[in-house]
Amino acid sequence: MILLDTNIVSEMIKPTGDANVRHWIDSYAELDFFIASPIIAELRFGLALLPEGRKKDALSKACDAIEDEIFAGRILAFDQRAAHAFARLRAKRQTLGKPLAVMDAMVASIASAHAMTLATRNIADFADLDLAVVNPFAFE
Repeated sequence: MILLDTNIVSEMIKPTGDANVRHWIDSYAELDFFIASPIIAELRFGLALLPEGRKKDALSKACDAIEDEIFAGRILAFDQRAAHAFARLRAKRQTLGKPLAVMDAMVASIASAHAMTLATRNIADFADLDLAVVNPFAFE
């Protein structure tokens, strides 16, 4: 099971997303992929910042499809298990002098709570967390 970070989901909704990411996604079964509620928050936040127009309308429809069709039944919430992992992971990074951003900590904690691999372009953001991480942008 693989949890997709926002930068991977963003590539999925681009008309011409990164070829390596597309090949990586195609190498798995669709049901292997999950997203987390903080990913939806990040996507919707970015959408809310856009000016009204065709681009915003198209991206809004893409976000709706991600939630209602593509990942229906495979959106993981930040629950009690994730909250415990969140505290552990953020504390670990804090004691190492490498603070972990709240949204990154939420995503990492959901992946950790479900023993999932996290797919992200930002490998360094998730270092030192005892978390399996993969960068689909580097897939060949």
